[in-house]
Amino acid sequence: MTKHHDLGAYTRAAERGLQWCLARQNPDGSIQMEQDCFDSIYKFPATFVALGRYVEAAKLLNWLENHTLTETGDLTFAGGKVLHEWHRRFYTYTNSWIIIAAQRAGFFRLADQCLRYLLRYQNPTTGAFQSGAIESDRSGVCDTTSTSQGGICSLYTGRHEAAAHAAGALCLIAELQDADGPLFYFCIDRTGNLVTTPVEGSNPFWTWVDSQSEGQCYWYLGIAAAFLCHMFELTGQERYLRYSRQYLEFLLRSKGSVTSLASGKFGYAAALLYRSTGEPRYREAALAPADWLAAYQKPDGRWM
Repeated sequence: MTKHHDLGAYTRAAERGLQWCLARQNPDGSIQMEQDCFDSIYKFPATFVALGRYVEAAKLLNWLENHTLTETGDLTFAGGKVLHEWHRRFYTYTNSWIIIAAQRAGFFRLADQCLRYLLRYQNPTTGAFQSGAIESDRSGVCDTTSTSQGGICSLYTGRHEAAAHAAGALCLIAELQDADGPLFYFCIDRTGNLVTTPVEGSNPFWTWVDSQSEGQCYWYLGIAAAFLCHMFELTGQERYLRYSRQYLEFLLRSKGSVTSLASGKFGYAAALLYRSTGEPRYREAALAPADWLAAYQKPDGRWM
């Protein structure tokens, strides 16, 4: 029997979240912050665009272009780019969300300048995108989130060759996994070998997802499954669908993957796979985290 889902609850939750964000926009388009950094605002432009608030998105993107865009195409504030160690380790994640929003909102100059900088992170051999800042990180370690976001930005901006190269890296990472093991390693080095030991000083959760433990960073696999499904829809190549399934299937058997603030990309990927395959179980997999997130939302519209 199919479980009933209150689809209207998702729309209401999105509207409450939107209103919380709008209340923090200043007249000049900037966002109220305790300290200038991208940690807390990088998804605001994409949120405004996705929910049809193009004027607010344009004001914010215009402000960001005038106040944070560097000559190289990076985005940063005078006092620094980010505060959280995760964002320092996975340097271009914030950039990728600005590129997506800028392209969708018609800020093509901003999107192009930022995309040119982002493409400098793509390994010419493997196609994966480097995790750390190229100006300071010499490790060459790449990961599925940076690679998937780089691939999605390439799709949005018409760089299909770069997107295919990134997708190939994600297929390689999937191929290298132990099919029966409890861990999914999502980083590779510059030569295409799996990284199974955390980078010095890094959180182990930033190297693998453990299917037997809750509280994992599920988005590393969710965004890979989503991007590969996009590539399947674009090209019809069955290998993209096969590896998209592999990433998602690992999450489907992982503890806590549905009931977490890290479950959003899991749901996103499941929705795409349902669209591509019509398999009902992917529909349920998409709606389960949506139910949880709608129920978890704070009364004022926040999720954190």
